[in-house]
Amino acid sequence: MRIATFIAVLLTYGPASVRATDVWLITDASRINAGEPLWVGLAAGERFAASSIPLESPVPIHDIFSGADSEIANLRIRDGIVTSRSHMDRPGIHVLGAELNLSNSDGPRVQYTAKTIVTVDPIDSIDRGFERPLNHTLEIIPLTNPASWQAGRKALVRVLLEGNPWPGVKIAVGREGEESGTAHGAAETDSNGIAAFILPRAGHCYIRAEVTRPANGLDRSAEILRATLSFRTRSEVDLGPMFLAIRSIHGELDAPAIIGYRMSIRAMAALGVSPGSRTLRIVHWAPRDSALAGVVDGVQAATKASAGRANLRLEDVPSAQDVETIFTDVATNRRVVCRIMAQSRRRIEESKDRPAEESAFEVAVEPDDRLFEVTSLYPAELPPDSRPQPPGLIEAAIANAAPRL
Repeated sequence: MRIATFIAVLLTYGPASVRATDVWLITDASRINAGEPLWVGLAAGERFAASSIPLESPVPIHDIFSGADSEIANLRIRDGIVTSRSHMDRPGIHVLGAELNLSNSDGPRVQYTAKTIVTVDPIDSIDRGFERPLNHTLEIIPLTNPASWQAGRKALVRVLLEGNPWPGVKIAVGREGEESGTAHGAAETDSNGIAAFILPRAGHCYIRAEVTRPANGLDRSAEILRATLSFRTRSEVDLGPMFLAIRSIHGELDAPAIIGYRMSIRAMAALGVSPGSRTLRIVHWAPRDSALAGVVDGVQAATKASAGRANLRLEDVPSAQDVETIFTDVATNRRVVCRIMAQSRRRIEESKDRPAEESAFEVAVEPDDRLFEVTSLYPAELPPDSRPQPPGLIEAAIANAAPRL
């Protein structure tokens, strides 16, 4: 069954540029509940999953479910991406795919196939719908459900060429926001067409396979086949409770709130106190109207402290580089100081024009030591509940304090 429709797009640049291009089929979630809406997008370009080669007409996106083939409805072009938002009402595993050609007048014919897999709950535990082929010329078949893929674990895929397991196919793994030539891992299929690789850190990722073969019946010397499978890897930590707590306070997810929450959890663990502790006092130093304003909401979501309970105090400082949060356990007078790293501040500033939740998801899976610094201060270093002046007030104390946590 040939389900794909071929669209020829005439490009004005040379073969090398074409080879740097990929096509991705992406969704806003890899797992949803039946009846929930799903956004689907088909993008072409050099950076996953942005569109640098605008598509000019809707390309059919197919949904293979329980052996039946249907097309995604309500497709339209928006910002050069073929998009649709519709409800997924049928529980089970849906395999979505699209196929198109991008070529120029004197370069090789390049045939792109893209797919992704969406799990619509509730599903049967024995459902292996993720292995259903789309009958693309070149296709990547996951051997486990991508909805269960976790960062740092091993995943297996099988590569099919015209429906047959194909050996010696090179595959690469990439992440969101990176050029298609950037690889976090590489592998080659064995005699059964199977390749194993380690999943990259949590986030939106893709696998790419490529085969070059003689062109059949075309006035070209070669034909290039490129296939991608988009997916999301999960963090080893369940992020759901953090997201729920932040949304209840902040209203939405954004990177500053995520950082505030993460450093609060780290500080409470160091102090040995729990959320809502009667002995916890927090002073948050930040400039007004800063891109980092959401940090304090993340602190409040994690600690249950608030101005109304008189255990969270806000103080003004001149600039974002002076942002600092001091957590004190008044029962022991031990304290923890958290400072957002310069690279995190720059990242937040540079991403202010991007969707807030997109940046939040990226920050949520970063290691602590790439987001903020934590220093433990004991009673001898500072008098209780004091910060005599803004910027640089406790540099000497920090220098002589206990090792960084």
